[in-house]
Amino acid sequence: MYGSWARGRAVGAQTSYDAALRREELCSLRTDDLDPGRRLVRVRAETTKSRRERVVPYSVATGVLLSQYLVHRATLSRARGGLFLSESRRNFAQPLSLWTWSKVVRRSPAYRHPHARRPHAAGAQPARHCHHAAHRRGAPRQVSTAKRS
Repeated sequence: MYGSWARGRAVGAQTSYDAALRREELCSLRTDDLDPGRRLVRVRAETTKSRRERVVPYSVATGVLLSQYLVHRATLSRARGGLFLSESRRNFAQPLSLWTWSKVVRRSPAYRHPHARRPHAAGAQPARHCHHAAHRRGAPRQVSTAKRS
């Protein structure tokens, strides 16, 4: 079985992936946002980018992870509130912050920076629209010398 920290990380990542949740949406989930009977997550309007509430499904595998996590969560706090709780000494049983979740994700072995180079399919060319790629390859930066009016 996972250690408690790894369990929370795995269930958070799996829930985020299954329900296509942004970081803020995931960290803002509350225990009453889950409907385990129908495997649904309610994403409250105040946490979404569009300010519209939505209800999204999650997989059976995520449901198993969530039910295991909820049993563990009850050992941290029985209070309703944030779904994912911190286990650190400083913020014990407090809802995870956006910044804490970002640190958790960066420490994950599966994490890749959004601008990291990715392997391409045979014959496929890398995207030319990303200006970051040219800088990483050591290409000189092109500076426009045209006058602006």
